[in-house]
Amino acid sequence: MPGDVTWSYVWSWNAGVWFGILMLFVMGSFFWAVVYWMTVRKETHQHGSLSPDVDITNDSDLVEERKRAFHQHDGIHIMDVVKHFPAKASSQILLNRSIKPTKDKLAVKGISIGVAPGELYALLGPNGAGKTTLESCIMQDISTDGGTISLGGRDTVSDVFKDADVGYCPQYDSIFKELRVGDHIKFVAEARGLDTKSNVRHRLHVDTIIRKLGLDSHLLKMAKALSGGYKRKLCLAMALIGHPSILIADEPSTGVDPVSRRSLWTVLKPSDEKRKLIDMPATLLSTHYMEEGDNLATRIGIQIDGQLVTSGSLTRLKEKYCQANFLEATFTQDAPDGADEALFCFLKQQEELEPQMRESLMGRVKIQIPVHSDKSVVQLATLFDLIETNKADLHIEFYNLCSQSLEQIFIDLCKLQEEEKMRAVVDEATS
Repeated sequence: MPGDVTWSYVWSWNAGVWFGILMLFVMGSFFWAVVYWMTVRKETHQHGSLSPDVDITNDSDLVEERKRAFHQHDGIHIMDVVKHFPAKASSQILLNRSIKPTKDKLAVKGISIGVAPGELYALLGPNGAGKTTLESCIMQDISTDGGTISLGGRDTVSDVFKDADVGYCPQYDSIFKELRVGDHIKFVAEARGLDTKSNVRHRLHVDTIIRKLGLDSHLLKMAKALSGGYKRKLCLAMALIGHPSILIADEPSTGVDPVSRRSLWTVLKPSDEKRKLIDMPATLLSTHYMEEGDNLATRIGIQIDGQLVTSGSLTRLKEKYCQANFLEATFTQDAPDGADEALFCFLKQQEELEPQMRESLMGRVKIQIPVHSDKSVVQLATLFDLIETNKADLHIEFYNLCSQSLEQIFIDLCKLQEEEKMRAVVDEATS
């Protein structure tokens, strides 16, 4: 060291080197905290409006569903729930300012659903509609950006989880691959406080679930050896153990064969007989199988692009959205050539009917008749009387009259939403 400066002086209090080191530490900590917040922060941070993103006042059925959500009962209350995912910044956007940044993803847009005990609400929607995001918000896997969720009459959702009063069958297979099926059942039963060894009632409850879902012959198998359908059954079985008062099932029948799906429906479907024996849970079931919603649901909601576009019973949805009835007819063996055209011309001559030929092949015909009002059932009755009276003259051997199916209604609503999105994109591009 030159002169009188020594190392002991450099590191002494009076020299002040400690202050520089301290400032480096503070500024470095602050810098890395900012980097962490910008890059590793959770996607569940509060973002966007806390008010509903969708105006439902023009739809009376959605207004009624919102009233059910705010009604006090020991079921499921989803009240004006909003979930936004922030747009991810792209390096190309940062370098090229002419590229417009991606907008935030509105995954759930002000949805309100109320499910009372003993009801099963089927939430239908295509892939990417936001069904799983909504159920993840219910289960607190991700936070909401607005609205309130209440389960089982508790003020906070965490209270109902503490009481092990929620059954959850997620979209993915939540199983231990190296654990036997029977050990899964035993583990969940003990976690829910059931004594299957000495309590006959508890053992009967668990055995009934195993038998109803067809898992009794697979108890000794490793979970990884199960087929995709049986893995879904195992997930549902674990969700049902312990008589939960709330059941959240996210596409439980995906990958299940049609026969097994029917047996699964018998377990989930609410009925008066079941209510006499046990307290049926308030069930929210998401699916993209129209037939599943048709067979199981007390009420049906259709969610498209994060928005609940309609809600109500199957009868109500058909009254509201049914745009056509269908006549399928099979002609007698001695029917003359052109019997299909004769039937079509006969219907065309009737007042207020505008038939459209859909299929005509090998002595069979399918004709679509548009419905221009909410009187689909009245039109069906009129068609039945018309065909029954004239079927001999029209050489009809068998015929079937049916209204537009739930699947057709769903497809039409999806098309409508896609058209609206395309118009919005075009308007934004031209503005």
